[in-house]
Amino acid sequence: PQLRERFQEVSGVNIINPETLEFLLFDDFNGLLGTFTLSGVTLPGMVVGLLLPLQSADYFTAMETYNVGLLTIVDIAEYAETWVGLGLLGSPTEFEKILLGGQGTLTAGEWWQGAFGGLDPLAGTYVEVGLNIGDHVGMAALSSEKADYILNDENIGLKTTFSRDFVYGELAGMSLPDENGVQSVWDDAYVANLYDIDEDSAAALRSWVGDFVFDVVMPVLITFLSGNTEYYSMPITHWLFGFSDAASAAFGFFPWVSLETNLTYYGSDGIGTGDFSVYKMSTAGETKGQRMAQGYINSDGDGLCDYDYDSNGDFIGVDLPCEEGQVYGMTEYLTWRAPHREEGALNLLSDHAGNTDTSLMGTIGGVSAPLASPNDPFLVNVAGYAIATSEVGEEVTFKGIPMVEHTVSLDPAQTQIQGKILGAGTWVDALPGALPVYLGADIDMKVEPISNAVMYGKVKVVFHLDMRGTGATDPVIGEDTMEVFEIHTFSEIADEDASDFNGQVTDNMGPFGWTNFGGSVGGTLAIISYVQALFYLLGIGLLGYGGIVMKDEDGN
Repeated sequence: PQLRERFQEVSGVNIINPETLEFLLFDDFNGLLGTFTLSGVTLPGMVVGLLLPLQSADYFTAMETYNVGLLTIVDIAEYAETWVGLGLLGSPTEFEKILLGGQGTLTAGEWWQGAFGGLDPLAGTYVEVGLNIGDHVGMAALSSEKADYILNDENIGLKTTFSRDFVYGELAGMSLPDENGVQSVWDDAYVANLYDIDEDSAAALRSWVGDFVFDVVMPVLITFLSGNTEYYSMPITHWLFGFSDAASAAFGFFPWVSLETNLTYYGSDGIGTGDFSVYKMSTAGETKGQRMAQGYINSDGDGLCDYDYDSNGDFIGVDLPCEEGQVYGMTEYLTWRAPHREEGALNLLSDHAGNTDTSLMGTIGGVSAPLASPNDPFLVNVAGYAIATSEVGEEVTFKGIPMVEHTVSLDPAQTQIQGKILGAGTWVDALPGALPVYLGADIDMKVEPISNAVMYGKVKVVFHLDMRGTGATDPVIGEDTMEVFEIHTFSEIADEDASDFNGQVTDNMGPFGWTNFGGSVGGTLAIISYVQALFYLLGIGLLGYGGIVMKDEDGN
């Protein structure tokens, strides 16, 4: 009875059932006075039971948790939330400091500003969630005014979007580029100058953001609130073609993700992956069969072009109204390395990717016909992830046909593909360690020198994951990385087609041999189509955006 009366006196809420009151106040995971530890982080019980439901106006969940009615939970919320000072249900409650022998009053916000970079205003000790923790105990001595500035300034406050810039600095060791594209070394001196504080306090602040909030608190909160775990397994079809990410869903983001792209996300009951891709191909001249540009066609029913360029090739913007079936965004570059993507990443993308090879002009591979110079190196589009250059090998005879060998070796250390997989369109694509996947490829080809057709192809593509965590760059492949996925494809001219080709071309190379158009093959284009299938498979990352039709000379 005393507990009920005391709680009623301070809160105005009368909880008659003793078990309900005991749970409301003292339950570790939900109680107003309860606490629990999750992966080393101490969390107040009311955060889970009361504050999180309040932020989404979910009173019903709070009613169920505490086993009380609507009016009672509203009264509890109005009492407890104002002590926390979130500003959801009223002005912050003021604590009378005379209760501890002091003078004046103190709100939760004022307490936090004092304890953040100095001593707890009530207890006179350092708090476990402030700057003076770990190796930095006693290093920070900030005034409440300075703490308020660091936390709440509209330009560089940590409670604003600038917190992302701060994290980038911690992970990259450099600031984001300024308006002139200049980056500065991100160190104690830089942060001290940024906030006009001493370097010891700056060191404590950097450790608090990077080592405590980013490395400890955020993972704990994300996994706790979403039910996700750091690692989990799934069928490969989901991993490749679609799964719903619980963490994204928990924070209100579009949850469906995939490594590769189909028409819809696998298992999503028809949720589309976006507009189809379109390609501009060369049909004549030295570039015959090669891709000249690529873009998209508005086909997902949203009435928007995701982005576009004007007639001069200048970037216009994103989410532009456009007609159904309108082609847009045509560019000669890999779509994830196009100029507007580089600009969106503050010109950090190429350096992060490890190469500047972005143009599709003159490439084979993907959906391009495999027509290439036999005696010169040529460019290969590796599944839309990268551009590689072939190395000319020896002259060989394969199935009775003289050919020239070509090999491609794509160095994973110089091919970081995080920007393609994330597709954020911002500097997050170049955030060190956000999704540290590196692509390696070994490709063997044989080119027939008369038709310039690739008649043999063997491909191995390997995805390497840097296991060192966020902030790590320049991995030693095989030591710092682990192979997480491989794609193997193989194709060659069929025996019968090789025999026909020999009959039509190789054995008819006299002065007028080129006039022989007879035989059952229907020309070299039909033969090309067999090895072209290899490059369609190699271009698996692009096929899902749209239908691609292969035709022979008869239109079949």
